[in-house]
Amino acid sequence: MSSVDITLSVVVAAYNVEKYLTQCLDSFNGLVNSSRVEVLVIDDGSTDNTANIAERYVQQNPSLFHLLKKMNGGHGSALNAGIKIARGKYIKFVDGDDWVNTGDLDRLIELLAKNDVDLSLCGLTEVYEDSNRDILVDLPDRLTSSGILSIEGVSSPELDQYYRLHTLTIKRSLLIDNRITLPEHCFYVDYVLILESTAFAKTALFSALNVYRYRLGRSGQSVEWRNMIKRYDQHDRVLKICVDFYLAYSGEKYKRDFVERRTLSIINTQYNISLLFNPDRHEGRKLASLLRAYLKRVSKKLYSRSKKRYIYCMVLHILGVNYQGWVNINRRRGLNR
Repeated sequence: MSSVDITLSVVVAAYNVEKYLTQCLDSFNGLVNSSRVEVLVIDDGSTDNTANIAERYVQQNPSLFHLLKKMNGGHGSALNAGIKIARGKYIKFVDGDDWVNTGDLDRLIELLAKNDVDLSLCGLTEVYEDSNRDILVDLPDRLTSSGILSIEGVSSPELDQYYRLHTLTIKRSLLIDNRITLPEHCFYVDYVLILESTAFAKTALFSALNVYRYRLGRSGQSVEWRNMIKRYDQHDRVLKICVDFYLAYSGEKYKRDFVERRTLSIINTQYNISLLFNPDRHEGRKLASLLRAYLKRVSKKLYSRSKKRYIYCMVLHILGVNYQGWVNINRRRGLNR
């Protein structure tokens, strides 16, 4: 199949996901539009049976499934490798421990084939493994019925929450033409991908489809709070990449505002990790102070605009609030689902 025939490349980043990969890859079987999609499994140096499982799918359906085995380089490295070999007009990223709704993915392929857009956004379902509950995250009705929109009209603060790795499908040429590459040997690279792809996009298409099934509640996940403490240096590395992008970016004002808000969101998360999640209170204060000093040195604006969150987290820190206390506070405020 030539690249002009492929509407969508699905890049499945897979590292030691033998327990989940069958469910992931099974969700691509039965696609009506399978001739217009390729599923690229990027085995990032797994030490379990991940590659063998993927190879079985390649043997069963070589026109749909493809396997690339590489040395371990982290999540960003796997996504970079997928972007490099993808042939579709659009790229969607799926983690090997997640899966998709087959019917809605079929409809997304049809939607993408009929439109020319930089970003496509769909809803997702958060599947909490530890509590057996599913939460639907749907996009606003006013946007899903509006067709192709200018990014300017859909980059307001109340819509920032919908720009997530799991909601996005990105035009491949946008990634290639703007040389968007992700840091390797590092987690949390979705911050970079979302920030840069949205900053360079001009159009977006919101749909009522609910394609992605996002598995949560696993102890080994990068977003689990203990791992965020353990990988603080990786989060810090990504934060500084985003700050550098913010400082260098010279797009339209509404896009600069979006980039600033996203960057501040990452900074706020860093305060949470250091001052509230970290059980070593002394180390947490030290890390937060280092972040304040860094921001003061590189950007007085970010330093000033993140001060309120820093003070808020510091007050909670002094009061002895930890991760669970922070969760309880947000639940009472209606911020936790």
